[in-house]
Amino acid sequence: MPRVLVSALVFGGFGSIFAFLVLNHFSPEGKNDWHSLVVCSGLAAFGVSFVLWRFFCTPHPKVSGRRGALVGALTGLITHPVAWYLAMVWMYMTGARSSLGDRTVNPFEGLLASLIYSLGSIVLVGWFTVLAGGFIGWILGRIMRSG
Repeated sequence: MPRVLVSALVFGGFGSIFAFLVLNHFSPEGKNDWHSLVVCSGLAAFGVSFVLWRFFCTPHPKVSGRRGALVGALTGLITHPVAWYLAMVWMYMTGARSSLGDRTVNPFEGLLASLIYSLGSIVLVGWFTVLAGGFIGWILGRIMRSG
């Protein structure tokens, strides 16, 4: 399996797991309408890391831990707005309603809304996602360098 696909699968898996743990901890009792964000977080981490790994690591025959850490940290940061946007599109496509009973934002409105929402998520958990992404990327870079 190509290195870029392996790294994207690892980041996608960790993105979903982390989103599940955070949302499960912070969501109100009895509210479980956040599952779409867990799926979208994994998809966003997969897609962002795939693109970044191809750009930063694939052209070089020997991937370094430093390059892997850079890709991981950037993935931990850039994934936030992408995940929010995917979740908003998902909610729009499924016909979900807001807490006031209105339709959710459309995909065009979701572009700005995802940036606003991601500011909040970056403040709350971005410090961890950047550090964890950097660490995971460093490990992947070291493994792929020796392999």
